[in-house]
Amino acid sequence: MPPLRPRLRPLAFAALSVLAMAGAVVGYAALAGYHLVRVASDDMAPSIAPGDWVLLGPGEAHLGDVVRLQDPLDAERWVLRRVLAEPGQRIGFRAHQPRLDDQALKHVVMGDRDGELILMENSAWLLAVSLDSTRLRIDPSTVPAEQLYLVADHRDVALDSRSWGPIPDAAVEKVHLRIGPADVWRSALFKPRQTVRPEIPELPYQVPEELKDKLPRR
Repeated sequence: MPPLRPRLRPLAFAALSVLAMAGAVVGYAALAGYHLVRVASDDMAPSIAPGDWVLLGPGEAHLGDVVRLQDPLDAERWVLRRVLAEPGQRIGFRAHQPRLDDQALKHVVMGDRDGELILMENSAWLLAVSLDSTRLRIDPSTVPAEQLYLVADHRDVALDSRSWGPIPDAAVEKVHLRIGPADVWRSALFKPRQTVRPEIPELPYQVPEELKDKLPRR
């Protein structure tokens, strides 16, 4: 094999250095109990989408964190869910809106997407609800010790603690990072703070003839 040209040697060295560093990071993460898993479902859309990777590892999960667990109804399936209540907190639902310790979590409309509303909940994470959202009502109950109340971000699509009940905290693994492309709804890092707000398309409507001339000009 002929020797590398002088100009190519620094580039080759840099590439090898990057690969070595990446290998070291992956190796350290594996030794520290962290591992990457590819997402297969849209249960946590729009925050986490199919094809994304999530970094799982040790750590206590608290309100707002996302965790992975075995589906309580199918032991061969793993799912992602968000912690919506911790031990000792009271959680209930009126339609898609949770009430935590008898206070409704704040919702801000961010836009719409294919017949769904995208909402920011608790000023911290995003969720999707159908425009014809479920009317499910769940009376408040207190989360037992060492258990978590877990809910999907795609509220009207996936099952969660609204059907299962609370889940033992020892049965979950914490998600530390989302790795995937950014889009209008999602930041590069896992938890979307205030993401870019899309333009909401105008809804078509009929204007009475007698009012058309009184509307402001654009």
